[in-house]
Amino acid sequence: MSNKKTYKAMVYCRIAYEPKTALYCRTAVQDSSIIEHQKDRLLRFAKENGYINIAWYIDDGEKGNTFNRPAMQRLIADIKLSKVKTVIVTGIDRIARGILPFAEWQRLLQERDTRCISLDNGGRGLFGEVTHSVGFLSNLIDRKFE
Repeated sequence: MSNKKTYKAMVYCRIAYEPKTALYCRTAVQDSSIIEHQKDRLLRFAKENGYINIAWYIDDGEKGNTFNRPAMQRLIADIKLSKVKTVIVTGIDRIARGILPFAEWQRLLQERDTRCISLDNGGRGLFGEVTHSVGFLSNLIDRKFE
């Protein structure tokens, strides 16, 4: 007769992932030097501020008046899947060049609890305060009529 005891055990396995920080670049004309400049600024900011799990989304030669851009479509899909929780851009005009697309972007970020940081805004989030949102809308209007 054996003195071994038997036990009931439960095993729990979980795969955790860290949401990504998206670094988004866009230029309306294909120009790798403009994209490289944006990439340098974004990567420097990300490293200096502790963003380590980064993913690149680059639309080279794509206009900003619509979201019908390959990298933007991937970014939107990843935000909807909660794979991205922070988006960093050099300027909000890299995301949208009009009031309606900007409002769409803002709604998506708020629905998905995602933060967008613009380097041209001193590295602050875009929607932290109403005054910042109004300032960005004003900035978009000004750039539209330049």
